[in-house]
Amino acid sequence: MVMSLRTVIQSAARIGMATLLVAGMTGSPAGAEESYKVFMDPLPPLSNSDGSGLGPSLLSAAGKLGDIKFTFEVGTFSRGLADLRDRKIDVLLYTANKQEAPEFYETSQEADWTLPARFDLFYVNDAVLQKLEAAKKGEPTDLTIATALGNKELMASVLGIDPKYLTEKSIDILPKMLSANRIDGIAFEMTSVYNYIKSDGVKNVKHKMLHDELMLLSMGLQKSPKGDQFKGKLKELFAKVDTNAIFADYMKLIKLPPTGVVN
Repeated sequence: MVMSLRTVIQSAARIGMATLLVAGMTGSPAGAEESYKVFMDPLPPLSNSDGSGLGPSLLSAAGKLGDIKFTFEVGTFSRGLADLRDRKIDVLLYTANKQEAPEFYETSQEADWTLPARFDLFYVNDAVLQKLEAAKKGEPTDLTIATALGNKELMASVLGIDPKYLTEKSIDILPKMLSANRIDGIAFEMTSVYNYIKSDGVKNVKHKMLHDELMLLSMGLQKSPKGDQFKGKLKELFAKVDTNAIFADYMKLIKLPPTGVVN
């Protein structure tokens, strides 16, 4: 039977529509770029307020190797935790590897990737050291230590004190609070606070490492089949990226002596 040209076109259109429907049900077409949402709080140089940083550089390098597109959003860590829990994002930069609150691991997991990190106490007046020791012993003290939003429990654990002695603020205002004597000290990831203090020009700030060995940071991922698959893909891609080149200057900074002055 000879079909008219119009019939052929209509048949082809139906077949094409069926193909598109199947592709939509079974996943992205072969060779299509995958897209993932990344959320981070500003911790320069690891992550900056404009969406750049060492972590985004790592992910972008991996994305080029795996045909993956990452979009970056900046906000508070507490919001990032909530968005990851609610599966609004795919990646959270950064987590304290295996040290987040138990409820985090009920809905989320961490990537098979870690980065050495250092947590320091930044202060101007040495009296904070005596106050800190009193707090550790459970003795009365008016100690006030500030840390970044969403990190009170973590830093209380690192410091070995009751969380009541800590206050959470946006990390970018902490150096000015310290300079104005509104807080006794800042306790948080060393490189980010160090860089904020330098950029703000705050003088005579001392720093002291809070642990004997470097701690580890990681990335938060969804605890789901999608998250499991993505975790495996990231592991493969990160193994192909020259991470030493990306984090070289960062590693020099965290290897500074355990005590010193920001200069």
